[in-house]
Amino acid sequence: MADWSVVLSHDLSAIRSTWVSLYESTPNFNPHMAWNFVAAWHHHLGKGWQPYLLTVYQSDQPIALLPLMRRGSQLSWLAAPRLDWATLLCPDSEHLPGIVRVFADYLRRTRWSMLDLHHLYPQTAELFTNALSEVWQHTEKRTELPYVAIRGRTWDEYLNSASAATRRQLRKPGNRLERDQLSARVETLTDPEQVAAALPILDHLNAQRSAVRSGALTGSKNDFLHQVYQDYAAQGRLCVYILYYNDTPAAHWTVFTAKGATFLWQTAFDSVFKFYSPGKMLLSSVLQASFERGDSVINFMQGMEQYKYRWVEDHAQPLARPVFYRSALQGKIAAWRREQRARLARSEWLHQLWVRLSHHLPTGV
Repeated sequence: MADWSVVLSHDLSAIRSTWVSLYESTPNFNPHMAWNFVAAWHHHLGKGWQPYLLTVYQSDQPIALLPLMRRGSQLSWLAAPRLDWATLLCPDSEHLPGIVRVFADYLRRTRWSMLDLHHLYPQTAELFTNALSEVWQHTEKRTELPYVAIRGRTWDEYLNSASAATRRQLRKPGNRLERDQLSARVETLTDPEQVAAALPILDHLNAQRSAVRSGALTGSKNDFLHQVYQDYAAQGRLCVYILYYNDTPAAHWTVFTAKGATFLWQTAFDSVFKFYSPGKMLLSSVLQASFERGDSVINFMQGMEQYKYRWVEDHAQPLARPVFYRSALQGKIAAWRREQRARLARSEWLHQLWVRLSHHLPTGV
């Protein structure tokens, strides 16, 4: 470790080659930590955040990258806020504890008020909490990453191991379609030109989903999605599945594929066809395609929504969120706020009142 040093950079473009090299060599492929994904998010949606990129060098050779961003005195992962999990980029897992200590030593010598390392694997989170043990900190369990461990099985073998209720649920949409004389077909797109041509269809379906959940998906959010779709398709790491009922787009699943893994990323369906369960019907096609590709794992990404329980066979990777505060007072205020949220969550109207009031409190507390 004597010849290890840390270099700070604020320029995403200048560090691109180092980022890509370390990313491609890092175990546990994570599509949300790729340079293209992060750069697209920062360009379109990262207003107010400055890249804060820490690279460990051994002599003149980069061996690890901690991709952070800074706003005011707060530090966090340089990644979309709703990323599924985060990690530092480090091909050499054997030296990871020492590398984390080097990053921690550097952070001790710099000024910041809060460091939020959300969505880490618990083992990596523990390395950071140990390395920054003297800093006021709090670690909470986050939602999990459900996944299917394929273990060399065929799709039929996997399907036969599913519960009878799950198999009935799969047959039900087909029976309804047949009764109402609707035909169904799935279009699979991987070619960049095909994906680009299908963007209006994806926009239409995504807009319907977003209108129900959180308002229209337009402007910078849509530009960000378009860039990710096209960048990953150009790399051969994106697959778009579109389900048609009588030649009308009913649903889409967009997935990342790389290194023997499939990551279920974006999905949306036309509510007009809700009775025919288009999302459920398309998901079975997506899973089957992953088995037929010879993947080793299918990652459902973050969250334990009810529909995922039918598929993942109780497999889920837990996540942790360590948060560090340079001021003990700030940490105690943050702890008090967490306690109040937990109490107020029991009362819907009090919870809504707290949300409104908290918008007027200083950020980072």
